[in-house]
Amino acid sequence: MPDWCFNSLVVRGDAEQLEGLREAVAGPGGALDFERVDPTPPELLGRRPDPDAAMMAALCGAAEAEDPYAWRGAHWGCTRPADPDSIRLEDTDEGVFSFRLSTPWSAPEGIAATLAARFPVLRVELAFFHSARGFAGAIAFEGGAEVSREESEEPARVRALLECEFGTAEATELLDPEERDGTT
Repeated sequence: MPDWCFNSLVVRGDAEQLEGLREAVAGPGGALDFERVDPTPPELLGRRPDPDAAMMAALCGAAEAEDPYAWRGAHWGCTRPADPDSIRLEDTDEGVFSFRLSTPWSAPEGIAATLAARFPVLRVELAFFHSARGFAGAIAFEGGAEVSREESEEPARVRALLECEFGTAEATELLDPEERDGTT
């Protein structure tokens, strides 16, 4: 069973471009189907995954892979798609929509980068929190390229990042699940 990484993927820009992105990424896997963004090569499907190779591919950014997990780790940033039950598309304001999703073990940095490259007129922002590691970050893309990145494992900075990127209420839920469950 994986440790889950909680993600917010916010996209900003022209309404027509946003609608094009929304149509391009929706598929059988939900409102944000990673296979629609960057499909796993067909020749890798059906191969037995090697978890060690997948982890090394994700850590090293290996472009070539022998199995689907390793390929996805290198290209998506995570070895499996987002949990379909976790994907929520929110139209927050005009010219802005966001996806909330959970991915196994790591953030979908490669998915965010691919979206930014395919839709360079849009601003793409990925915020993430890996609760098991106490690790959070935020990455922004403009013009198809990464323009900012902040990551931290320091508890006060993690809380500040989460409050900024997810809002105070959601940050509290993510950091203090006992409070949410009423067990404190």
